[in-house]
Amino acid sequence: MTGLSRSCGLRAVALVGFVPGLVFFGAQEAFAQGLGGVTNQPEWPIDPATYPRPTHPAMRTTGPILIDGRLDEAAWEDGAPITRFIQSRPDVGHPATEGTIVRVLYDDEALYIAAICYDTQPDNLTVMSLERDFPPLESDVFSFVLNPNPDRLDSFLFYMNPHGAYGDARTFDDNRAPVDYAWDALAEGETQLTDFGWTVEMAIPWSAVRVEGDDGSLEWGFNVQRRILRINESSTWSPLGLREYQPTVSRAGTLVFRDRRDF
Repeated sequence: MTGLSRSCGLRAVALVGFVPGLVFFGAQEAFAQGLGGVTNQPEWPIDPATYPRPTHPAMRTTGPILIDGRLDEAAWEDGAPITRFIQSRPDVGHPATEGTIVRVLYDDEALYIAAICYDTQPDNLTVMSLERDFPPLESDVFSFVLNPNPDRLDSFLFYMNPHGAYGDARTFDDNRAPVDYAWDALAEGETQLTDFGWTVEMAIPWSAVRVEGDDGSLEWGFNVQRRILRINESSTWSPLGLREYQPTVSRAGTLVFRDRRDF
């Protein structure tokens, strides 16, 4: 198995001490390629109601992915970067104030998602809990939703805070029904603190996101969110309005797979 060879029970633990960014500079510099290359900038602010829903390719990988938050596998360089995040609060339609880079890979075992979450105040990250399924509105958070069926109604939600606490949930009816935080996935994830913010690396086994009636679609609803609590900022890849939230998957973008072999 690639990437899931360790225990799949995801650990919510605080990192001890401060991890200097130079320790991982080479690997994270490679992962970060593309941050400065965002082109075709829209006229800001954009209107989330009319802005086109984005599409992003998930890249198949054959190399091993060790989930440790270091982002030092060469395979990550093959994943196209997501770099444009747009605020839903406080300044709706404006670009996020801190940079975020996300890459998405997959193989026959799992979906892999990793991010560098830049922060100009890395000593002021907000973490209120290390419990599993901690309240995501009470910490800095990196999160994403997956909608395997083309109905754009139900989704799987996964999230982590800078100190490695993890949460997951099921969402229903385009966020018109209560979120089910009692649902637990067999997933793996780690974070690292750096002098430029923090990193997150996650593996979601396909068995955790299989749904009844899956038609084998190569296009999944997908959205990624970054929350910075100290400035009350939420930003997403596929933009949301002030009264819309990440589980509103009708407003999500699309994650495109090249193939689906045995998952």
